[in-house]
Amino acid sequence: MDSNKKWWETLNIKNDASQKEIKKAYALLIKEANNNDNHTLMLEIQQAYTEAKKHLKHQIKNNSSVAENGIDVSNSLQSELQYKQTEPSIQYPNFSSYLSLPTYEGCKKILDKVYCDFSKRSKVAEWHELFNSLTLHEETIVDAFASSYFGKNYCISIAVWQYLNEHFLLEDTNTTYVTLVNYPLYDDIISFKHLDNLSYQKSEEFYQCWLNAYLLFLECDYLAVINNCNKALELNNNPNLYKLKLMSEYELELYDECLQSCQIFKAFNVDNDVLRYEANIMYKKKELKRALKTYKALAKKSKKSIFATRGKLKCYLASKRFISTFIANFNYKHALTDLEIEYKLASPLQKLLIKLGYKKLYNWIYVIRNVALAILVLIGLFAALAAGAVVFIVSIPLLIIGVFVYAFVHAIIETRAEKRMKNEQ
Repeated sequence: MDSNKKWWETLNIKNDASQKEIKKAYALLIKEANNNDNHTLMLEIQQAYTEAKKHLKHQIKNNSSVAENGIDVSNSLQSELQYKQTEPSIQYPNFSSYLSLPTYEGCKKILDKVYCDFSKRSKVAEWHELFNSLTLHEETIVDAFASSYFGKNYCISIAVWQYLNEHFLLEDTNTTYVTLVNYPLYDDIISFKHLDNLSYQKSEEFYQCWLNAYLLFLECDYLAVINNCNKALELNNNPNLYKLKLMSEYELELYDECLQSCQIFKAFNVDNDVLRYEANIMYKKKELKRALKTYKALAKKSKKSIFATRGKLKCYLASKRFISTFIANFNYKHALTDLEIEYKLASPLQKLLIKLGYKKLYNWIYVIRNVALAILVLIGLFAALAAGAVVFIVSIPLLIIGVFVYAFVHAIIETRAEKRMKNEQ
């Protein structure tokens, strides 16, 4: 490192940065330098990080607030930092010779001691013991490449993920951590609660298939998700796998298989998402009654569910369209275009007009008559309301009488038309 350049300048941080800020800056810079294969820059960053840790250890050793190079370290820093005391006689290794070796492999060799033993991997205490046993040189290697290591070796419990995040700030550098821990299903998937009746070897294979399926789902490789779920189910019939499987089957439009997975999952747990998938499939298959019933069950289980409300509306609208389509198809198949059929279904007056060739005239007469009658009724009601309650009450019997008169006159017309038809026959 340039002798004129301070460690905080190399790490691109403030000179009063906390341990977390130092670690975060170091992890990001060393990762970038490693990706660019810049060994010189890696050496500078590692030396700056070593100086930063020495400085922080010195502040803890003094156990007081000390100002050095403008850095104000309070007593609370002592509780934040958990570095091991190192004998002054220990000589730190030459980083130039270290850089000639595959540094990621060095990190892998250290972390594999716990990760490759599945009985230890899911226990926070085992990782804590490992990190406490590291020398400063080993700690530097692990800090540099832990994010990359756990990006490839992610089959660990949620408790361990959270512990590692405290040490290596994985939420800033490790996309796999963010994906797994922030996803809503993470607790069921990586909690490692389902190890009963499984050997460590089978548990390893089971969770590897499960997590692979999980990550593949987020990459939209749904066919691979189904294959991994099936492999995991052969090892352990865990109901939570069916949820991941049915979501993939739905995306691939394998609706029958998806319904089967829904039924299996519902035998263990009635989940809102599964109900929604099931209802959507019913809707797509035009089974509107079953879809509506499922949407209602979802609405009852989750009263604020916008999906349930939207689904019920879709079913009601689809039912209306279905009925309209049915009627249109019926009219198309059984259209009354035959004059003889129309004649048989017609009233006596309509029959007479059809026979005389005045069918269109008859239709218009009926339309005008019905519209005029409706207008007269409305005018009468409004006039009665405007005149007062007494007039309104009196007008109701008059309206009834008017309807009877209309029916009587209409019956006379139909009777005369029928007689004329008989006379002509």
